[in-house]
Amino acid sequence: MINYVHLDETRSISLHSTVDEEVAEEVIEQLYYLSESEGAIILSISTTGGCVFSGIAIAETIFSISNKVITIANGSAMSIGAFLVSCGTKGGRFTTNECKFMFHKPWSKEGGNLSEIEDELFDYLRVNLNKPKWRLKWDFRKERAFTAQQALKYGFVDAIIHDGIKDKNRTQTFLTTP
Repeated sequence: MINYVHLDETRSISLHSTVDEEVAEEVIEQLYYLSESEGAIILSISTTGGCVFSGIAIAETIFSISNKVITIANGSAMSIGAFLVSCGTKGGRFTTNECKFMFHKPWSKEGGNLSEIEDELFDYLRVNLNKPKWRLKWDFRKERAFTAQQALKYGFVDAIIHDGIKDKNRTQTFLTTP
């Protein structure tokens, strides 16, 4: 159940579980709710991954609203979680120093052809990470792990939160800049 009073006060959404249809529906509902008023939205992400279809639904919502969406990875941003961190507004994609990232091309337990969803995912990543699609497909033909520093260098995030005061000020500046 969504606590709208807390949501209004913090403008912060937590995605700290496996991404599935139910979680995606809740995150999307919160994004749309917060988009009805001005101000940046903070999406805190710590997940081991989940359903690529549900993750893309969240990403499409992020891209459809006019508010800045600040993403903060903490703990782990695996698979679709790493993708979602990269979907934040450019300049507002952060990670904690100890966060672990992992990404791979989409796969399904049930098998089947995922080429269309893979193309869609890599089209988003091409823009988010500013890399050619062929490079992404090559780099992620197998599972690939990243430290926070490597995720920064690759383009999943824009900054690492090292010390609270310096980066808190940067985040605060980003929050208040139109």
